[in-house]
Amino acid sequence: MNSADSVLQTALYQTLSTAGLALTGAPVPVYAYVPTEALAPYIVLSQVSTVPENGSMACRHWESVFQLTVLTEFPVAGQVSDLPALDIQGQVLAALDGQLLPLTNGFQMHPITIAQTRKLARYNQKTVEVLRYITVKMKVYQDK
Repeated sequence: MNSADSVLQTALYQTLSTAGLALTGAPVPVYAYVPTEALAPYIVLSQVSTVPENGSMACRHWESVFQLTVLTEFPVAGQVSDLPALDIQGQVLAALDGQLLPLTNGFQMHPITIAQTRKLARYNQKTVEVLRYITVKMKVYQDK
């Protein structure tokens, strides 16, 4: 039997990977683990937590919170902007907010809730990375 974590991560990855996310016509890939050769922009899918909840006698319930990180990058000497990350974030929200993912193993879910978005900029000697964090909440249940 697959865990709620596995089922949700697989469905979230598949949904985002097939949503046609793009920036200036180029696809924006989704990773659970970023390959060393990956170039920005991309989205990182990382699970924050899954917590069992009290359910009915007939079902098990969980609340799962995933964090999606949208990473864009700019040369230090160039123009830095929030707009590319915000564009990608908007596409992610359109693909997920209020949606039901195609789950397997008898799992069902309530509509997805976007709990929070926030921004961070990181600087190094060569680039400025602009990151948008999207917190996605999912409540799922499975018959016992």
